Formats: sequence, C-alpha cells, structure tokens
Amino acid sequence: MKTKIGIVIGALLLIGIWIYGAWSVWNLEVGSTITGAGVLVALAGLLWGVVGSTRESKTEDKAKSQDEDEKATALHDLANRHSNTNKHEEAAEEYAEALKIYRRLAQQNPDAYEPDVADTLNNSANLHCDTNKREEAAAEYAEALKIYRRLAQQDPAVYEPDIANTLNNLANLHYATNKYEEALTEYAEALEIYWRFAKQNLAVYEPYVATALNNLANLHSDMNKHEEAATEYSEALEIYRRLAKQNPDAYESDVAMTLNNLAILHKVTNKHEEATMEYVEALEIRRGLAKQNPDAYEPDVAMTLYNLALLHSDTNKHEEAVKETTEALHIYEKFAKISSAAYQPYVDRCKAALAILQQSHADITNANEIAG
Repeated sequence: MKTKIGIVIGALLLIGIWIYGAWSVWNLEVGSTITGAGVLVALAGLLWGVVGSTRESKTEDKAKSQDEDEKATALHDLANRHSNTNKHEEAAEEYAEALKIYRRLAQQNPDAYEPDVADTLNNSANLHCDTNKREEAAAEYAEALKIYRRLAQQDPAVYEPDIANTLNNLANLHYATNKYEEALTEYAEALEIYWRFAKQNLAVYEPYVATALNNLANLHSDMNKHEEAATEYSEALEIYRRLAKQNPDAYESDVAMTLNNLAILHKVTNKHEEATMEYVEALEIRRGLAKQNPDAYEPDVAMTLYNLALLHSDTNKHEEAVKETTEALHIYEKFAKISSAAYQPYVDRCKAALAILQQSHADITNANEIAG
C-alpha cells in the first residue's frame, strides 16, 4: 500500500510542478528554483514507489513459490499413499501434477528443486513399473538418474546413494524386459556404490549391499553364470543372517528368501543335499513368520513347499513330494478365494504337479509289483 502511495504522490507532484512552471514563466528565476526542487521531490517519491513496488513483487513471488512448494509436497505425499494402497490412477495424476510444479520451481531455483524433480520422477517410474507402463518408467528413471548424477558432482555424500537406488530400480526394469546386459551394468554400479558407503556406515548401508547382491545373483543365475550367482547369494545370506541376529523381525524374511533362491540354484546344479537343507531352513523360518502374520507369509510357505516338492520328485521321494504339494495347494486355494487373479495360476500348477506325482507313484508301484 505504501508503495502505491509513493508512486501517486510522485506523479501528483510532477503534474503540479508542470502547472506551476507554466504560471511562473513571468518569473523565470523563482519558478525555475521552485520547479527544480519540486522535480527532485517528485522523483524521490517516484523512486520510493518503484523500489517499494519491486520489493512487494519479490515478496509476492516468494510467497507464490512457497505456496506452490507446499502444494507439490502435498500432492507427492498423497500420490505415495495412493500408490501404496493400489489406487494407481489417482497416484499417477498426483505425481504428474507435482512433477509439473517442481519442474516450474526448478527453472527458477534449480539448487532447491532439482532433487524434488528427481525424487518425483523416480516414484512415478516405480508406479509405472507396477502398472506395466515400462516405456514411461524407463524414461523417468533415466531422467532421474541424469539429475542425480549432476547433483552428485557437487555433493556426492548426499546424492550417490540416490544414484545407486535409481540404478537398482532401472536394473530391475531392464531385468524384467530381458535386457540383461544393461541390468548387469546397472546392478554392478549400484553394488559398488553401496559397498563404498557401507565401509563408512555399515549399519545404514549393509542391507542395501545384501539386496544388490541378491538381485545380481538372480540375474547371474538366469544368465547361467552359476558360480557368480552362488558367490553373491552366499554373501547376501551371510549379511542377512548377521542382520537377523540383531533384528529378526526385519530380516528373517530376507534370510528365508535368499535360502530359497540359493536352493533353486543348487537344484539346477544338481547339488541336491545343499538345496534340501536350504529349502527346509527357509520353510521353517517362513512357517514361524506365518504364525505371526499368515496373510503376509503363508503364500511364501506354499511357494517353498512347492519348490521342495519338485526337488523331492527329482530325487524319487514321491511321498514327501505329494504331501508338500498337497499342503501348498490348500494354501493357494484359500488365497485364491480372496484374489483369484493372483493365486489361481498357482492352484492350477499345484493340481497339475499333483496329478503327475500321483501317476508317477502309481507307475512306480506297479513296476515294483511286477518286478516282485
């Protein structure tokens, strides 16, 4: 308000001076003196008004940026909640709107808002992966990675872990789309970063090392690089066991997962004894977890039972295989009533396996009877 008054006063003074100057033409000396003084006063008023107006404009811009910042943050948080509760359409719209705001703010203040742009791109890409929009996800991960690399040049301690996280996400996507070479490069770089940070802060970064090792081992296993996979699974398992001693609730499930993966590898490489021990230990852990949280862990129990049944079938332990497949089938049937799309394929797989096992057992029994 004060700035507007200054501009008005300055303008009125200039108009008055112009009128007075015309009147004082008969007395040039006095009129000039007064007019000159008036001009200075008028200009001072105008300057006061202009400076004040500039300050008001900057204050308004700052307030507007703060409002947009708060709006973008609220949208981003809401999108995260909607994504976690499978409300994918709402989440996609909210991420897109938040990203649009952050991009606009980053043009004015890149140091403050480029990290928000990258974070939102990464989360939006995660959502697009979950909804099978892989091209969009790949583009978003790539852009986020580019931003994080640029930020890490200035502050590696803060942004290199973000590089590793985005590399891991992008590698998961490339793995899922059979782009193994790209995934291998990305997993390896992510692992190198996590190892480096784990040397400085083991408690924070060791779990990330184990996850990266497990992911890399899965990829090496699918690429038939069994020795590399076995080494990586073993390293990951060692880390998870150590973490589980300190915090079993958080890490026992990871121990079981890695045991299951290592058992699959050992079955493929005909190390049946090792595979059996690993499946049995994984099953024991998962049964314990399922007692506390059946909805979360009973499907894992069924998966391990099914895998162990396949191993027992391959080693001619048909009774054990039938028993394990039957138990797995009952679990999957229960969950198929809740989500047919998710669990009916496993029900069908168990039924098919059970039919083969029962037929094989009958054939073996008949063969033994004939031989006897």
